[in-house]
Amino acid sequence: MMNGTIRIAMAVLLLAATAGCNSNSADPRVAADGFTLYSIDAGREPGDGSSADGDAPKFHGWIVLGKVGIDDRAERSRLITALQEGIDNNNGSPAKCFNPRHALRIVDGDSTTDYLICFECYQIQVFKARNELAPTSVKLTAKEPEKVFNDALRKAKLPLSQ
Repeated sequence: MMNGTIRIAMAVLLLAATAGCNSNSADPRVAADGFTLYSIDAGREPGDGSSADGDAPKFHGWIVLGKVGIDDRAERSRLITALQEGIDNNNGSPAKCFNPRHALRIVDGDSTTDYLICFECYQIQVFKARNELAPTSVKLTAKEPEKVFNDALRKAKLPLSQ
Protein backbone atom coordinates (compact mmCIF):
# COMPACT_ATOMS: atom_id res chain seq x y z
CA MET A 1 0.00 0.00 0.00
CA MET A 2 2.83 2.42 0.86
CA ASN A 3 4.50 1.75 -2.51
CA GLY A 4 1.30 2.74 -4.34
CA THR A 5 0.98 5.93 -2.27
CA ILE A 6 4.58 6.88 -3.02
CA ARG A 7 4.07 6.24 -6.74
CA ILE A 8 0.94 8.40 -6.79
CA ALA A 9 2.71 11.17 -4.87
CA MET A 10 5.64 11.03 -7.29
CA ALA A 11 3.28 11.20 -10.29
CA VAL A 12 1.45 14.19 -8.79
CA LEU A 13 4.76 15.98 -8.15
CA LEU A 14 5.95 15.25 -11.69
CA LEU A 15 2.70 16.58 -13.19
CA ALA A 16 2.87 19.70 -11.01
CA ALA A 17 6.48 20.33 -11.98
CA THR A 18 5.74 20.12 -15.70
CA ALA A 19 2.32 21.79 -15.78
CA GLY A 20 2.27 24.86 -17.98
CA CYS A 21 5.75 24.21 -19.35
CA ASN A 22 6.37 24.73 -23.02
CA SER A 23 9.42 24.41 -25.19
CA ASN A 24 10.50 27.99 -24.44
CA SER A 25 9.87 28.16 -20.70
CA ALA A 26 13.60 27.74 -20.10
CA ASP A 27 14.69 29.91 -23.04
CA PRO A 28 16.87 32.65 -21.54
CA ARG A 29 15.67 35.14 -24.16
CA VAL A 30 12.21 35.17 -22.55
CA ALA A 31 13.67 36.31 -19.22
CA ALA A 32 16.18 38.78 -20.70
CA ASP A 33 16.63 42.25 -19.21
CA GLY A 34 15.41 43.95 -22.39
CA PHE A 35 13.24 42.73 -25.24
CA THR A 36 12.32 45.14 -28.03
CA LEU A 37 10.25 44.49 -31.16
CA TYR A 38 10.84 46.75 -34.18
CA SER A 39 8.87 47.57 -37.31
CA ILE A 40 11.41 48.13 -40.10
CA ASP A 41 10.96 50.04 -43.37
CA ALA A 42 11.74 47.45 -46.04
CA GLY A 43 11.29 49.99 -48.81
CA ARG A 44 14.69 51.68 -48.51
CA GLU A 45 17.95 49.81 -48.24
CA PRO A 46 20.69 51.23 -46.02
CA GLY A 47 22.84 53.72 -47.86
CA ASP A 48 20.51 54.09 -50.83
CA GLY A 49 21.12 57.85 -50.76
CA SER A 50 17.52 58.73 -50.04
CA SER A 51 17.25 62.22 -48.58
CA ALA A 52 14.15 61.06 -46.73
CA ASP A 53 16.38 59.05 -44.39
CA GLY A 54 17.56 62.17 -42.57
CA ASP A 55 17.86 61.61 -38.87
CA ALA A 56 15.36 58.74 -38.79
CA PRO A 57 16.25 56.10 -36.19
CA LYS A 58 17.96 53.09 -37.72
CA PHE A 59 18.46 49.43 -36.87
CA HIS A 60 21.64 48.11 -38.50
CA GLY A 61 21.18 50.75 -41.20
CA TRP A 62 17.47 50.10 -41.84
CA ILE A 63 14.91 52.82 -41.01
CA VAL A 64 12.82 52.09 -37.92
CA LEU A 65 9.10 52.78 -38.35
CA GLY A 66 8.46 52.11 -34.67
CA LYS A 67 9.51 49.99 -31.74
CA VAL A 68 8.01 48.68 -28.53
CA GLY A 69 9.48 47.13 -25.41
CA ILE A 70 7.88 43.79 -24.63
CA ASP A 71 7.72 43.24 -20.87
CA ASP A 72 5.04 40.54 -20.80
CA ARG A 73 6.72 37.14 -20.60
CA ALA A 74 3.84 35.40 -22.36
CA GLU A 75 4.18 37.78 -25.31
CA ARG A 76 7.96 37.31 -25.34
CA SER A 77 7.49 33.56 -25.31
CA ARG A 78 4.98 33.79 -28.17
CA LEU A 79 7.46 35.74 -30.31
CA ILE A 80 10.42 33.47 -29.45
CA THR A 81 8.32 30.36 -30.07
CA ALA A 82 7.24 31.69 -33.48
CA LEU A 83 10.82 32.66 -34.34
CA GLN A 84 12.16 29.24 -33.33
CA GLU A 85 9.36 27.38 -35.14
CA GLY A 86 10.13 29.39 -38.26
CA ILE A 87 13.79 28.39 -38.02
CA ASP A 88 12.87 24.75 -37.35
CA ASN A 89 10.34 24.61 -40.21
CA ASN A 90 12.17 26.40 -43.01
CA ASN A 91 12.53 24.51 -46.28
CA GLY A 92 16.15 25.53 -46.88
CA SER A 93 15.38 27.78 -49.84
CA PRO A 94 16.04 31.48 -49.23
CA ALA A 95 15.12 34.04 -51.87
CA LYS A 96 17.71 36.51 -53.13
CA CYS A 97 16.06 39.63 -51.70
CA PHE A 98 16.52 40.95 -48.20
CA ASN A 99 13.69 43.31 -47.28
CA PRO A 100 13.39 43.08 -43.50
CA ARG A 101 10.17 44.30 -41.93
CA HIS A 102 10.71 43.01 -38.41
CA ALA A 103 13.49 42.97 -35.85
CA LEU A 104 14.11 41.95 -32.26
CA ARG A 105 16.72 43.26 -29.87
CA ILE A 106 17.33 41.12 -26.82
CA VAL A 107 19.58 42.50 -24.10
CA ASP A 108 20.69 40.42 -21.16
CA GLY A 109 23.33 41.99 -18.95
CA ASP A 110 26.21 43.04 -21.21
CA SER A 111 25.05 40.82 -24.06
CA THR A 112 22.97 42.15 -26.96
CA THR A 113 21.59 39.99 -29.77
CA ASP A 114 19.71 41.54 -32.67
CA TYR A 115 17.55 39.63 -35.14
CA LEU A 116 16.81 41.43 -38.43
CA ILE A 117 14.05 39.40 -40.10
CA CYS A 118 12.83 39.14 -43.69
CA PHE A 119 9.90 36.75 -43.96
CA GLU A 120 9.73 37.54 -47.69
CA CYS A 121 13.06 35.81 -48.40
CA TYR A 122 13.04 33.58 -45.31
CA GLN A 123 16.24 34.98 -43.78
CA ILE A 124 17.19 36.20 -40.33
CA GLN A 125 20.41 38.14 -39.89
CA VAL A 126 21.75 37.70 -36.37
CA PHE A 127 24.01 40.38 -34.86
CA LYS A 128 25.83 39.79 -31.58
CA ALA A 129 26.68 43.47 -31.07
CA ARG A 130 24.48 46.55 -31.50
CA ASN A 131 26.67 48.39 -33.97
CA GLU A 132 27.88 45.48 -36.08
CA LEU A 133 27.77 46.25 -39.78
CA ALA A 134 27.70 42.64 -40.92
CA PRO A 135 25.67 39.86 -39.30
CA THR A 136 27.39 37.31 -37.11
CA SER A 137 25.26 34.60 -38.73
CA VAL A 138 22.28 34.12 -41.02
CA LYS A 139 19.46 31.71 -40.23
CA LEU A 140 16.66 30.55 -42.47
CA THR A 141 13.02 30.79 -41.44
CA ALA A 142 9.56 29.96 -42.70
CA LYS A 143 6.89 32.55 -43.51
CA GLU A 144 4.36 31.51 -40.84
CA PRO A 145 5.88 33.49 -37.91
CA GLU A 146 5.22 36.74 -39.78
CA LYS A 147 1.59 36.71 -38.58
CA VAL A 148 2.66 36.53 -34.93
CA PHE A 149 5.10 39.41 -35.41
CA ASN A 150 2.54 41.51 -37.30
CA ASP A 151 -0.08 40.85 -34.61
CA ALA A 152 2.34 42.07 -31.93
CA LEU A 153 3.13 45.23 -33.95
CA ARG A 154 -0.58 45.92 -34.51
CA LYS A 155 -1.29 45.37 -30.82
CA ALA A 156 1.33 48.04 -30.06
CA LYS A 157 -0.28 50.30 -32.71
CA LEU A 158 2.95 50.45 -34.74
CA PRO A 159 2.95 50.89 -38.52
CA LEU A 160 3.76 47.91 -40.72
CA SER A 161 6.08 48.22 -43.70
CA GLN A 162 4.49 47.67 -47.09
